[in-house]
Amino acid sequence: MIDGGYGVTAARQSVELSVRVRIPLVTPFIIIKNKNMSPSTKIFFAIIIAALIIGASIYFALINSAKISVLNQINQTTSTIPTGVNPSVTTTISKATSTTSTTLVTDTTSWKTFQDPQTKFTFKYPINFLKNIPKITVFDCDVNSFTKECPSLGTGATSQTIIANGLNACLYEKSAISKGNIYLNHYYVVATEFGCLGLDLVTLTTNCDSLKGTDNYNQCVERNTNVIPQIFKTIESTFQFNS
Repeated sequence: MIDGGYGVTAARQSVELSVRVRIPLVTPFIIIKNKNMSPSTKIFFAIIIAALIIGASIYFALINSAKISVLNQINQTTSTIPTGVNPSVTTTISKATSTTSTTLVTDTTSWKTFQDPQTKFTFKYPINFLKNIPKITVFDCDVNSFTKECPSLGTGATSQTIIANGLNACLYEKSAISKGNIYLNHYYVVATEFGCLGLDLVTLTTNCDSLKGTDNYNQCVERNTNVIPQIFKTIESTFQFNS
């Protein structure tokens, strides 16, 4: 997360479980004024209405509690970029994050393999490329929303729907500058049959603006605009669930 967390208000458009129930409004006052009802009948209907009101209150309270729990789960998954870093992004890195490269890294034999023991979700990544320990979080969500249009995280992160090795997912990207370096945060939400799977990946690269006028500037720009996007695309191509 950048500056405290991806707050995946994850999606206020889907995870917030907005359920509205309309109950016909039959007030106790109307029942009391009805002269055709016996006292026992009035009491019976009054009890039914009271039960409906109490039941609806408890239902919405539970929904709200579940919503808060889901959002808290998502917030806890993306706290890997140090707080206090400058979230502004330079022109150089803006070009890098807006560049989409379809070229993949051809040799991944030396890459490490990550497997989550609970979900059996696996992927490969280069040694020393990630600056965080990969962490998988599974949470309830509206799976369809993550396969059609990525819900807003409310953090300013750019988002796009992707298909990673046949898996429908949303990719959220954000960058932050700290001491001449740039943290690149890729947060994936993969739609699965059992809910949504969150994966947070962070890498660190040089802020090329600090190298302007030196021999290393062009090499830095090449890495940020082409090499790093290629690596992330290749990582995505290894996403899979092992049986």
